[in-house]
Amino acid sequence: LRTASITGSIILPEGVSVAMPGDSLEFRVDLVQESPLNEGLKFIMREGTLTIGAVLLLSCFNLWFLF
Repeated sequence: LRTASITGSIILPEGVSVAMPGDSLEFRVDLVQESPLNEGLKFIMREGTLTIGAVLLLSCFNLWFLF
């Protein structure tokens, strides 16, 4: 995966409303579409042109259910 634009929702841990620069935080991201991700992947999260975080993917799991 080189460059991709994938929409997702960030779910912060209970009791956390904001993370400041330099903070480390574990959180969950629900992606709108499936994407090939591997544990250990490093990437940058952006909102528009604003960088909102640098990420190291610790674990990933698939919760897609077909009805």
